[in-house]
This record gives sequence, C-alpha cells and structure tokens, in this order.
Amino acid sequence: MANEKGLTMAASVGKNFANVYVSEYFEEVDRTIVTVFFEDKGVEYKHFTFVLGTGKTRVTLTDLGAGKYNCYAIQFSGEEKIESSISFRISEYDNVDTGLDIQALKESVDELREAVAKKL
Repeated sequence: MANEKGLTMAASVGKNFANVYVSEYFEEVDRTIVTVFFEDKGVEYKHFTFVLGTGKTRVTLTDLGAGKYNCYAIQFSGEEKIESSISFRISEYDNVDTGLDIQALKESVDELREAVAKKL
C-alpha cells in the first residue's frame, strides 16, 4: 500500500551543509536513490548519488559551496517506482565573516530613527 500524499522531500539547510529528507511512499521500500546536482548558469553538474536502504530517509551533505543544489529521488518497491525533487540554495554570504556586530548595528539604526523622529 502506498502513502496517498506521494513521495515528498524536505531540506534543512545550514551554512555549508544540508540534510535532505525523503518520505517513505511505499509500505515496503526496497531502496531510494537520491542524486544531488549543483546548478550553475542553468547547467546541472552531478555532485553526489546516494542509495538509501529500507528505513533510511536522510542524506547529509557537507562542505557545500555557495549556490543552488537540485536533488532528485526515485523510490522503488518491487516493480513500482515514484519520483520527487527539491532544490535549495547555500548562500554565499553565510560563510563570510564580516566582522560586524549585527545587533549593535540594529541598535544604532534604532537610535538614529528615534533621534530623527524627535527632530521632525
């Protein structure tokens, strides 16, 4: 028996890593193949391929560079198969230490707004 919602995927993304989750569509899953591509200027480059056994639903990707990643999953149960996909982005700015204290900047901006409001 299959899950009526279909094969779903989710991504939890960090600074240079991601966990990609694949639901179990079939009651008895033989295997799930997850292929990860890096996309640059509309062209996909194969990055990783994982074969998940029964009961395995997560792929952990580490040391990712900035950019867009597309993940495709194919799940098999006997002769049946179902496919799904998800995309996520690793920000180029998450890995950059600007040396700025964002909270201090916010407080300064708030003080400036209050000062300007008093002058008007």
